[in-house]
Amino acid sequence: MWIYCIALVCLWVVDPAIRRLLDWRVGFHASQILGIVPVLGVAALLFAAATHSRTAVSRPILLLAWIWTSSFAYAGVLGMLQGHGWSSIYDLLQFLAPMFVALWLACDTFDLVGRFQQFAGAMLCLRVMVSVYGLVQFLALPPWDATWIRQVATVNHMVTNGGAQSLDVRVFSVLNSASVCASFLAVVIVLNLHTLKGPKLATLAGLFLCIATLVLTLERSAWVSLVIATVVYVLLSPNAGRTIAVGITCCIGVVALFLVASPWLMNHSGENKVFARMLTFASLEKDASIHARVGSTYSLLGEAVEHPLGEGLGIIGPASQLTSFTGAINAVDGGFQARFAEMGFAGFAGYVACMLLAMFFVFQRWRWSSRSGLNAESDALAALLAVQVMLMVLDLSIDSHLGLLGVLFWATIGIALAERKARKPELARDEIPLHTRSLVGAG
Repeated sequence: MWIYCIALVCLWVVDPAIRRLLDWRVGFHASQILGIVPVLGVAALLFAAATHSRTAVSRPILLLAWIWTSSFAYAGVLGMLQGHGWSSIYDLLQFLAPMFVALWLACDTFDLVGRFQQFAGAMLCLRVMVSVYGLVQFLALPPWDATWIRQVATVNHMVTNGGAQSLDVRVFSVLNSASVCASFLAVVIVLNLHTLKGPKLATLAGLFLCIATLVLTLERSAWVSLVIATVVYVLLSPNAGRTIAVGITCCIGVVALFLVASPWLMNHSGENKVFARMLTFASLEKDASIHARVGSTYSLLGEAVEHPLGEGLGIIGPASQLTSFTGAINAVDGGFQARFAEMGFAGFAGYVACMLLAMFFVFQRWRWSSRSGLNAESDALAALLAVQVMLMVLDLSIDSHLGLLGVLFWATIGIALAERKARKPELARDEIPLHTRSLVGAG
């Protein structure tokens, strides 16, 4: 079933690309039913958790699951009562289905470090696929991707993925938007920071490729959240010095690459679009997207005050933006803003409490592992906690706890908080008894 769990994540990654290809061949929205396939795939994990549980689910995971389910069930029922229909149901499934990944992981005991490395390694393979397709997409935009960009801009009035031509597109690879693609790549980078302590050439090449693709998404929120998550990991990891050096080297290499490639990266003003995007950090007060986001936030806060119980799921989010189950209703940047309007004060409190409690529980386990001398385990927990911090920061600008990103969020909870097999403390060489050092050296 662990292989099935990885396959489910793969399906969630490639499903948007399959839908775009079918839409291109058959007609726009001809394959919208495929959007529910990854959600239905989670049903197998729910069945496995209910019928093959070998151990009691840990209390922290149960508590988080109950808070999450209660908050979204309330908002979903409210949305259906408000007449949002299938849009509410679709959004509800997008938020609740990923939770069963954690519940399934919690139904068995396993070695935390081994399971973390398996998961991070699988995401590493996906990272290569997403990065390679993303670079191909930027250099030679496939016709099905170009058609999809034009159709989305026409139907939903969204121009979030750049122009529908090569060298002008904001890379979104096999996923459905540049923001989700950038967030996924950033999460996978953080999950695999531990591999940089003794990197091989293939590891460095993969990281370089991933960072280059991440930059081409032009998603500033992903860049900022990656920096914050890396700082969290460095502060908590028992031996992160080499990680910093290798990471900085790769970033310098990527900057040099984009300097060399400047003739192919010019925007309409004749500037390098990548560096122009980076320079916007120095003049945020003049940034139109920042002002638009602040304006929509104030508007939503006003609506939330007028409707303190919430307006229900279905008025905002992917159900209305991408699937067109009920047409384009309202596109809002920011998960926190959207949840506050949909869930009201009570539901929003549960939403935020679940994320904060998850970080608290993982931090508690990290502190215990660190004090017990379990360096490999504390290093894994540092990466998992850094991913949770990243996703919470990202929620200020995108919906980062549903769909694929929701699966990654709940996977970090399941791996970190499930019952685990005991591990012996890892002793430094100076701490190993003298009469056994020769055996250790011989091994």
